[in-house]
Amino acid sequence: MLWLTERFGKQGFENWCSLIEDAQREGAVRNVSPARLRFAIVAMTAVPFAVAAEYEYFTGKSPFFEE
Repeated sequence: MLWLTERFGKQGFENWCSLIEDAQREGAVRNVSPARLRFAIVAMTAVPFAVAAEYEYFTGKSPFFEE
């Protein structure tokens, strides 16, 4: 798992953090840990997929289609 993370994940993580730091210097992003913000963004984009079946069950609608 460590090898996979180093090989396929680390560079993307570092790129995200660098972009967040640039945005902070420009004043577009608040002073927050770039690593934490990156993980928050990833979590927010993953949630619709993680709970899609539950959302559809309770609402009768797919979370992936506009109404």
